[in-house]
Amino acid sequence: MQTKLPINSFVEPFVTVGNRVYRDHLKNITLYIRIKLNDYHSGN
Repeated sequence: MQTKLPINSFVEPFVTVGNRVYRDHLKNITLYIRIKLNDYHSGN
């Protein structure tokens, strides 16, 4: 049980950064899909 605390405090920053990056990518992907759908609809 004693070894769990340091590992968690070490992993914590990476998890936070990972979540932020994932959220940004999700935003970009949804934006990209929306633009592609708009192009498709305006093309037809």
